[in-house]
Amino acid sequence: MWRISGCQAVVALLSFPVVGVSLSSAAEPPGPSSPDCELKSRGHSVTQLWLEVHGAANRQVLRPGRSVLLPAGRYRVLQVLLDGGRYAHVRQSPEEEWFELAPGRPHELVVGAPLSRRLTATRQGRFLELGWDLVDAAGRTYSVKTGLDCPAPPKFAVFQGDRKIGSGSFRYG
Repeated sequence: MWRISGCQAVVALLSFPVVGVSLSSAAEPPGPSSPDCELKSRGHSVTQLWLEVHGAANRQVLRPGRSVLLPAGRYRVLQVLLDGGRYAHVRQSPEEEWFELAPGRPHELVVGAPLSRRLTATRQGRFLELGWDLVDAAGRTYSVKTGLDCPAPPKFAVFQGDRKIGSGSFRYG
């Protein structure tokens, strides 16, 4: 967290890492007599997906492709690993919405890359608090696994008029 004092600070973003390597695999479409239901995914780079199943045991889907077959029921996203585990989402809110899988009615789940960067700036009196998140198209927040293989952290600079008054980088985690 950076705190920057001053009344007219302007935030200018300089550089961010790029996210997204496709790891999807094909799944077989449901057969006409299949009791399973189709879950289609929109997004890529999903290595593992854990779904919470209403009234039953959680289900792990390893390397989901564009479509997977699951039993009918109510589901919601519990955890997602992207790009071999480099990026992870763990459900934060108990209010996250359930979705229904039923025969003959495929459901499309938006999950995974591409991830976009979300910068927040909150003013608290004379201080400016900066926050940085990676989010998927459904608004899920992802954390970055720290380690030697991490991309360079995003950098920023703060200007007052044309004068640079601060700079730094965000720490992953």
